[in-house]
Amino acid sequence: MKKRFIAAVLFLSPLGLGAKTPGAAFLAVDPSVRAESLGGISAAAFGAEALGANPALVTPTHGRSEFYATFSQLWGDTTDGHVAFATGLDPKTAMALSARFMASDPAGGRDASGQPTGADTSARHTTVAGALSRKLARGLRVGAAGRFFESTLAGESSGVGWSVDAGVSYVVKDVLLSAAVNQLGPGIQYIHQSDPLPSVLRLETSWEPGAVTFLAGYHRSLAGAGSEAALGFEYRWRSLSLRAGLRTSLGGADNLALDAQSTADGLLDHFTTGFGLKLGENLRLDYAFQQSAPEWGSDHSLALAWSWGEILRSPAPRPAGFKPKNPGKAGTPNKRPKLTK
Repeated sequence: MKKRFIAAVLFLSPLGLGAKTPGAAFLAVDPSVRAESLGGISAAAFGAEALGANPALVTPTHGRSEFYATFSQLWGDTTDGHVAFATGLDPKTAMALSARFMASDPAGGRDASGQPTGADTSARHTTVAGALSRKLARGLRVGAAGRFFESTLAGESSGVGWSVDAGVSYVVKDVLLSAAVNQLGPGIQYIHQSDPLPSVLRLETSWEPGAVTFLAGYHRSLAGAGSEAALGFEYRWRSLSLRAGLRTSLGGADNLALDAQSTADGLLDHFTTGFGLKLGENLRLDYAFQQSAPEWGSDHSLALAWSWGEILRSPAPRPAGFKPKNPGKAGTPNKRPKLTK
């Protein structure tokens, strides 16, 4: 009974696309609420919320350090909690750490007549991760991240697994170009079934001409689960940011759970929306909404970002041949000239 339940979960997972899709679908859930509301485009994620998307972007943009926490209600019976911290180590280097816990508590096992059997049908997923980002040249950054995870379905543990991410970003004027590969690793195994991780290639860009941001992204599964395209738009007015996104599949196996949807529900599946609200200089609240299949309900996500400290900046370059007027002795402070009457 337990093995049949696990097989059914792997096949019908809300994150999956079919029988040949990768396992560990919980790793594919974007930790950034802002990115989620913008069609899942991770080029919208900076600082602590970028850990899990493009590690090149984990440098905080509103302070030297940042704390980021999210809570999501997914598919009715699944809760997702995530905390992350990012900080600048020097003007060129930043690091980030995160932890995540996802749990699903359905009604439990039932027999053919609908009576409870007492079987465990719960799911638990735990992830911890770390990332480093480094500036190589003006506008150019690279980053790498690694994570450990453990998943339990119906009491059966996958054991501890691991995966890595790598990314690069380039900024020129108001345009950001972002490329990343996520979830590269040996796979995940429950009992005797082994599945590849949901590895993905992300090619994304954003353009920010003033109070608006336009985003576009292309995501290609590296495990044969198809690809998707996404568009996003954000408008900022004072302390409020209004966001909307559109995403669509460009191929891959069909999700049979979506076949029973009406035309309106089918259109809503491709639409994301949300908002951001600045609560003072260093605090930000984000919200995202996305419709799922009717039997799963809607996805609601909240995030709180808190930044502090002065951003580390490289010293201004000095002209060639520049010498201070009063250098003093090496290793000692400069002496002030004596005052004369």
